[in-house]
Amino acid sequence: MKRWKVWLGVLIIFFAGLAVGGVGTAIVVRKIVREVITGKARLSKGPFFDKLSRELSLSGAQKKEISLILSNTDEELILLRQQHRPKLIKIYKKTVSKVSSKLNQAQKNKFNKFVKKQSDLWKDE
Repeated sequence: MKRWKVWLGVLIIFFAGLAVGGVGTAIVVRKIVREVITGKARLSKGPFFDKLSRELSLSGAQKKEISLILSNTDEELILLRQQHRPKLIKIYKKTVSKVSSKLNQAQKNKFNKFVKKQSDLWKDE
């Protein structure tokens, strides 16, 4: 009798950990994807630069020089996103319209709610 209670406890703890890990991973991945899409991700700071620095065992001087190069690249990418953002939004809206035209009314309602939830990715922040 006691043995099955121990196994039940172990299984409960295992599945609780699995659920928490899955939810945590989903939140982190969503945040990273959102940063990339909105242009908030930077090459010169954060996980990318930290991993690059570790993998290549960069010296202090190399870190400064490479950080400056990547910072300039960040600025170029920001400018590029700003220049092409209107085109991207136009394509996005055209795609939403085309998909919507293929749906019945009930599907359109659900699709519109879905699009509205996702639209925060296209907002200026």
